Amino acid sequence: MTGRAAIRPGAVELDPASAPGEIEARSFALIEEEVGPARPFSGPAWLVARRIVHAAGDLSLLEDLVLPESALAAGLAALAGGAALFTDTEMALAGIVRRRLTPFGCAAQCVLSRPGLAQEAARLGVTRSFAGFAALGPRLGGSVAVVGNAPTALLALLRHVGNGGSPPALVVGMPVGFVNAAEAKELLLQCPALPSLVLRGRRGGSALASAAVNALLVLLAEKAGLADPLRWTGPRPVLPPPAERDMAEKPCPHLTGGMPAMASYYKKILVPVDGSPHAELACRHAVGLADGGDAEILLLHCYGDLPMILGGDSREAVIAASEKEAARLLAPCLRHCEESRVRCRSVIHNGNPSRTIVRVAKEDCCDLIVMGSRGLSDFSGLVMGSVSHRVLEYADIPVLIVK
Repeated sequence: MTGRAAIRPGAVELDPASAPGEIEARSFALIEEEVGPARPFSGPAWLVARRIVHAAGDLSLLEDLVLPESALAAGLAALAGGAALFTDTEMALAGIVRRRLTPFGCAAQCVLSRPGLAQEAARLGVTRSFAGFAALGPRLGGSVAVVGNAPTALLALLRHVGNGGSPPALVVGMPVGFVNAAEAKELLLQCPALPSLVLRGRRGGSALASAAVNALLVLLAEKAGLADPLRWTGPRPVLPPPAERDMAEKPCPHLTGGMPAMASYYKKILVPVDGSPHAELACRHAVGLADGGDAEILLLHCYGDLPMILGGDSREAVIAASEKEAARLLAPCLRHCEESRVRCRSVIHNGNPSRTIVRVAKEDCCDLIVMGSRGLSDFSGLVMGSVSHRVLEYADIPVLIVK
């Protein structure tokens, strides 16, 4: 028994396309037809998105793709100039059509091929992908980094530019997974020093990352007027000069002082807690980021300002009741941290929540804020959604919003 419904002869009508070129053209035509005229992208971005969707067979990916025009232009310019490509897995490397690289003098390699990498990663307590990208050092400058499997590879790139390293020209950030895949991609999107093509959320994979690169190479071949780049044997084609753009160094915010040691990407993570399910989920994400390193989680509860007219014993009673309620709301998160063997402590403040979160993060030298997108609040009529928006606007460190 296969669990698959029996198919009667003649019940299935096959598409007549059978040659490779016909199948690809027919696939693209079906994508165009099903998406319709209201495409979420246009121009080169749509051609890249279409090929990624084709690789996955999943139109819903369009909702989570981030394909900035500036990043596409940077990637095309780098490949036209013969940039090196570095992948996080052999599978991503295998997915890139190598013969499409030949006309432009590009070479691709997987960072896992470095001799002694496994031993080095074990010594440092990091993944091989993290150690592989970290070991590239200045070779990353101007390259194209292709990540389809390991979120830690993105963290290595963030650490590299945070320590002042020359950034890649483009990062294809599409790692797949449940642990830190979505979070690493959000941090990548917050770093303007790293032009990136990203598939948000947990979905991704080597096939999708290599599909994005292949789409860029097809665009480049068409721009150079190559009828069949797979059979190209001549010299590197001369491309029209790229449009002028701002190539000034753009520091990655809040990482210019360098990220923490490789075994721990963060030293102190601030998690605002209001007792809502989203806040508890944010705490679990923070624990996942801190697990395996020496990071500390700082749990913060903030209750509202007390009325000015409240004084004496009444004021003290309200403060005592507020702090008792705060302790009750913090307890589940404290318990989860303790059960996960992650260092944590809690603090209780009163005042405007968004201002308090930003102030505490600065005073306690936190290097990341993880908070829920929605929650409970009686602070000046605010809900957590507006609090998270204001924290994003005013915080001096990266903010990860958990939905």
